This record gives sequence, structure tokens and C-alpha cells, in this order.
Amino acid sequence: MFGKFKFMCWVCLSAWLTTASSQTIKQPNPIPRLLVIGSYFSDGSDGEYMVFRTFIVNHSDDTLRFWGSNSRPTEFFTMTNNDYMHIADEEGNSSVFEQIAIPPHRSLLIPLKLVVDKQPHEIVRPKVTMKFYRWFASVNFKEDRKKHKPEILSDTMTLKYNKNGNIYYAKSDWGEHQKKQKMNLPTTKLYLLNVNERKLYTVTVDGTKISRAAKGEYSYIKEKVFKIPVTVHNNSNEPLKYYSMSCSWDEFYHIDNSIMGVLMSPCEKNIPTEVTIAPHSAHTDIIAFSCKKNSLKTLQRFRIGLNINKNVNDDPFGGYDDELDLYNIVWSNEIQFHQ
Repeated sequence: MFGKFKFMCWVCLSAWLTTASSQTIKQPNPIPRLLVIGSYFSDGSDGEYMVFRTFIVNHSDDTLRFWGSNSRPTEFFTMTNNDYMHIADEEGNSSVFEQIAIPPHRSLLIPLKLVVDKQPHEIVRPKVTMKFYRWFASVNFKEDRKKHKPEILSDTMTLKYNKNGNIYYAKSDWGEHQKKQKMNLPTTKLYLLNVNERKLYTVTVDGTKISRAAKGEYSYIKEKVFKIPVTVHNNSNEPLKYYSMSCSWDEFYHIDNSIMGVLMSPCEKNIPTEVTIAPHSAHTDIIAFSCKKNSLKTLQRFRIGLNINKNVNDDPFGGYDDELDLYNIVWSNEIQFHQ
């Protein structure tokens, strides 16, 4: 009996030690993800370039540190051989290697410049590959990296050209773009509102002041169109400045009811603008929204959300502003509405 009891104690102790050991061993950081999301053209001193929006995504809880170059991307990036384009280094710059850091659960945008050697007239699917060297101490990275095996990151970009050499996009391309966006994380350049700011910056709507849009004002919309005042409150002791557009408020205002949609405000010139709200003051926009026909016969509930993006310059993120309408959304109180 005693022997059996001793054996059971030993089994329990072994199980406990195994569990404790597994808990103390820190799991390795997940491999970062490489994403190529869209492209654009940019003029340089020596001609026009195509630029791939390339992201390194850090899904871990730790800061991701790795080796990179501010002038020689070809030291780390390669692209499948093709007759049309190749990755370009900066002219006249020596290879400068540096430590790059990405905070936890953020991504880094690397504009990857390409020289177009020949105009494509077909579908091109270049695969971008990166040799990813996690940070290690070195005074001569070019030599020391030979002793370190890099992790290989890759993603494929689809470019569609018609017979005239013009880029075109199909519905499936938009779906692929959205899929990649969902896999991405906020970039290091995007300022994210903290918990305290979300308490100080609030959005309210007044359901008693909903009005029908004037006849002909939105004649191109077949659905019913209404207007509602949306007020942004700055309850802080400092001015609030956030990025917006002079007309296309539908880019940064949202509505959380699928039968409704925020509309663009009619105007002659749609340009980026910055809204400034003084401390302990408010700013009101009259937002137009559409409703599907016959949807208001039943009671509808909805909220209005606004992307409050601070610290954004006139050319957000070097040609990548897609994330401005994805994060920093502050939602209003709920409204009940029917007719």
C-alpha cells in the first residue's frame, strides 16, 4: 500500500515539474509576416518609379528588432526574375546597415522602389522575398551575417495590364486587397488614441434633429437621404487637431447599421483638411446618410463613428492612407429611428 502511495506521489511530482518547466520556458517569437499591399508611381530625380507598399508585420508581444538598410534594399529584398521591373537601390549612397525596431502588434511600411525596364501588357505576379536577420550585435554586419541564417519572408503582388499597358483592377483584386489589409496591423507612423484620450474625445448625435435632405440635393441617390448633426467634443485641456476631408466625410465617418450609409457632402473642391477644436469645446458636422427603401418601417438603431486621427501630415504615410479609416474610431451614443 505504501509503495503504491509512493508511486502516485512520484507521478504527481513529475507531472508538476513538467508543467512548471514548460511554463518557465519562453516560447520563441512568431515569425513576422511580409505583406505587399498595393502600389503607386513616384517621380524621382532620375525618372519615374513604381513603389510597392511593403509591410513587415509584428504579431508578437515583444518589440521586433532586426537589421535593415536605409539605402540598399537589395541587400535584403529580392524579386522573382521578370522582363519588366527590378528593385532599385538609392543612387550614390553607400550601404548603411542599421537596427530597425517595430513595437509589439504594429507594422512597418517599407516603400520598395522598382525601376520599370519594360512596359508590361499582361498579368505580372512578382514574388517579393526578404532575408530577415533578427538583431545581433555587430560592427561589420556584411561579414557577420554569414554566420547567421536569416528567416525567409515572402509575398506575391499581382499587377494586371491591358494590351495598351494600362493597369486595371477586377473585383477579385479588391477582395485580395481587403484580405491583406485585415492581416496587417497599424503602422509605426499611425498615432493610436490611448485610453485616456478616448475618454476625453467623445462623439454625440442628436436623434431629435434628423431631417430629410432637400429635394434634388442628392438626386443621384435612389434611396432616402437624411441629415443628422454629429458633434465632436474635446474635453481635454489641449487643442484637438485631427485629419479630415473637406467633402468626402464618408471616408472617416461610419455608421454601424448595414441598411444605412454615410454620404459624401456636396462641394466643389475635395481636399485634405485639419479640424481644430479648442480645449473644452466642440465641433459639429451635418452628416448625410442614406437608408434602403422601406427599411424605416421598423425601428432602426445606429451609431455614428469618427476616425480621430491625430498627428497626420499632408501626405499621409508616403502614399499609404488606407489605415486612416480603419483605426481610432470613436463611436457616438445610439439612436433609435423610424418613419
